[in-house]
Amino acid sequence: MRNDVTGLGGELPSDWQVVSFGQAVDQRRRFRVGKVKQESYLESGRFPVIDQGQSVVAGYWDDLEDVYDGPLPVIVFGDHTRVFKFAEAPFVCGADGTKILIPNVEWFDPLFLFFAFTHLDIPSRGYNRHFAVLKEQQLPLPPLPEQRAIAHVLRTVRCAKEATEAVLDATRELRRSMMRHLFTYGPVAIQDIDATASVETDIGVFPKSWALIPLADVALKLRAGGTPSRKIPAYWGGEIPFVKIADISESGGCIETTEESINEEGLANSSAWLVPPNAVLLTMYASIGIPAVNLVPVTTNQAIIAIQPDLAQLEPEFLMRQLQLTGSELVKFNVQTTQKNVSKQIVERFPVVVPPKEAQEAIVSMLAAVDRRVKADTDRLSALTSLFDSLLRDLMTARLRVPLELGETDAAGR
Repeated sequence: MRNDVTGLGGELPSDWQVVSFGQAVDQRRRFRVGKVKQESYLESGRFPVIDQGQSVVAGYWDDLEDVYDGPLPVIVFGDHTRVFKFAEAPFVCGADGTKILIPNVEWFDPLFLFFAFTHLDIPSRGYNRHFAVLKEQQLPLPPLPEQRAIAHVLRTVRCAKEATEAVLDATRELRRSMMRHLFTYGPVAIQDIDATASVETDIGVFPKSWALIPLADVALKLRAGGTPSRKIPAYWGGEIPFVKIADISESGGCIETTEESINEEGLANSSAWLVPPNAVLLTMYASIGIPAVNLVPVTTNQAIIAIQPDLAQLEPEFLMRQLQLTGSELVKFNVQTTQKNVSKQIVERFPVVVPPKEAQEAIVSMLAAVDRRVKADTDRLSALTSLFDSLLRDLMTARLRVPLELGETDAAGR
């Protein structure tokens, strides 16, 4: 053991040590481990499959003979992916690129060691193996009580983060279910759906009473954008937002800011046009049929068509919600099967449903309420992720110290 801090990000306290990978793990133990191929994973079963992918549990397996039979807990390392996972209960290994690391419990609290591994900066070698790089790493070794205290803090924040992720997944699934219900039956209670007649169309199932109309017949204007010459820097960097497909894909449905902007000169010297607020922007290339509503005046490139709906017939946000559900069907209306994009003419012919305005407003209001919850959960998850990352960095480098009694609390609970 040493007390230098090479590669660990700063000066460590005098009672902390620095140890090699070989000192941190127990390489003397021998154990049986069966490895299951990904195509054989079960959707449910007696034992979780832990592999090198991003998901904590990749699948399930039933055969007891394939279960890892060594000591627990252990750390599973993805040789190709550089992902670390903490396994406390019996599990089966995925077949490709998984390494089992047994903590040296004489020196390390297992959970602390897992977080210490997670903190390591292991350079990517693409899909090549990384275990040889891992074996060259050094790890901090605080006294065991402080290890437990650090592990307790990080585990607490990680549990809050995972709980928020689960809530967010459930809320997103609720939104998907609500959209299917609202566009199949309208804004009616579940007990009333049997009284609602629906009809199968080219773009999905909708209430029979809703009109099905080509998009051109409910739009005041449909026009694609254009891109000022990138060879003329003077056209760029102005105050007019310039929308690209990535801006729409990452917007969540509403656009106020964009990565790039142009100026009046760029607008005047290109086929771009100034799209007024509350138009529906729809992607026509690559990721086809993704919509968003612009809340401010914008310009777009030629891969995006702006639709100004006739407000007497169609609310912009309702059209956007509908296209979130049906926009991917645009490719079916492309008779040129070798063409990967869709044209303005295809968008004009694309059918949309037009319910009464009160139904449109009710649907928009219901989905907006769910969206507010999604945003709140997303913001909370982002804050917890940032908190965890900063705590991991500061606790592993002793920039932040924690009361040792926290370690006693966690040791009693584990």
